[in-house]
Amino acid sequence: MYQITLKSQVENFLIKKLDRKTQIKISAKIDTLARDPFAPTNLDKLSGMSRGYRLRIGNTRVVYEIDTPSKTVIIWKIDWRSSIYRP
Repeated sequence: MYQITLKSQVENFLIKKLDRKTQIKISAKIDTLARDPFAPTNLDKLSGMSRGYRLRIGNTRVVYEIDTPSKTVIIWKIDWRSSIYRP
């Protein structure tokens, strides 16, 4: 089982920007990542990060990094599809 670490901006987005139904859906996917971060079928490796991945959940994207030696998943950003990749 992997430990999940959320950055503060991720927590703010989950609480302030999403409706309850979407919050529950994303929380379920994050629980799946805790069990096996390589298991989701709609998972893509990011080219700019050596251990970075992107998970699609409807119109929302989750960008995270897997630290296999320490068994940690660091969720860097959750945002809408249209703005997730903007600096």
